[in-house]
Amino acid sequence: MIETRELSHTYQPGSPFESAAIRSISLTIPDGTFAAIIGATGSGKTTLIQHFNGLIKPTSGQVLIDGNDINGSHADKRAVRCSVGMVFQYPEHQLFEETVGKDIAFGPKNLGLSEAECNSRVREALSRVGLEYETFAARSPFELSGGQMRRVAVAGVLAMRPSTLILDEPTAGMDPRGRRELLDLLDALHHQGATIVLVSHSMEDVANRARHVFVLSKGALAMEGAPGDIFAQADSLRALGLDVPDIARLRDQLRSRGIDLPEDAYTHEPMRRALAALWNKRGRIGENGGAAT
Repeated sequence: MIETRELSHTYQPGSPFESAAIRSISLTIPDGTFAAIIGATGSGKTTLIQHFNGLIKPTSGQVLIDGNDINGSHADKRAVRCSVGMVFQYPEHQLFEETVGKDIAFGPKNLGLSEAECNSRVREALSRVGLEYETFAARSPFELSGGQMRRVAVAGVLAMRPSTLILDEPTAGMDPRGRRELLDLLDALHHQGATIVLVSHSMEDVANRARHVFVLSKGALAMEGAPGDIFAQADSLRALGLDVPDIARLRDQLRSRGIDLPEDAYTHEPMRRALAALWNKRGRIGENGGAAT
């Protein structure tokens, strides 16, 4: 479980360029969930997640992993970073070794693991991201497609066997197929037991994948809750510089015309079911002599 208590971070404090990036944020991300963090550009999303595995220290407040302050005097930062893996935006830019296998093995080698254990972790990580060891391990990462490079970058984090995976705009710049494949991969990792924390500007991705949403605005936590609860507050989101998914917008437009649709009709499948139910209901009314229009 990741918890923050009154977490604040100020860049260049005491200088003319002092800037408060996040302000007194208190939140809890339960173990095993798929959470999303959204907010307009400059809302503090990236600064917040960099605290989750100790990449930066808070100006004030605490970050706790399973109840332990990761910035405490006896904290083991290496253990924290093994437990909480971070995938940055455009993670393929982090690839640097001559082969895929060596790149993925870099983290485990730094832990002092044996060659056999490192190789085992490379095989396991490639398998988890849907790439065959025999096909990809000996290839240069710079010969791969953009989607494959991103999978290799994720595999390098998974080789550390984190229980939590944090991703900052992981689908940025990807084509629709690569985007869908990467998001499907995150779903699969979540179903395997990983906690996923996704930072995204795509309301569709958040609506279709997340189970809990945190909304940041000007460095503060403005809203949090289940996606359906968040996307039911379209006016509040727009006031924060955000919007709702296209399906939620369609739901609200149809409601304004008197069509009764449930709150959970903010993604494709619930909307399809709701419209099918309305169609069937109207058909039954027509069969009984009423108006079928």
